[in-house]
Amino acid sequence: MCGDTVLERKSNFIYAIQLLERAKGHRVSGLEDEISRYKQAIPDINDCNTNDNLSAITLSCWKVSVKPCP
Repeated sequence: MCGDTVLERKSNFIYAIQLLERAKGHRVSGLEDEISRYKQAIPDINDCNTNDNLSAITLSCWKVSVKPCP
């Protein structure tokens, strides 16, 4: 998995969810279970508090930025 820290690795799931949501928009079916499973793996409040509630993180493997913390 891409990332050096736990927060970076968990943030990959945020990007994966974004891609799956985009696929749903193109009428790809059967993605709800996958999205639900990935949502359980995204950064939680403890991850965010430990990392000063970062507003964005760059996933170097994918060259995209995601917002890991609300």
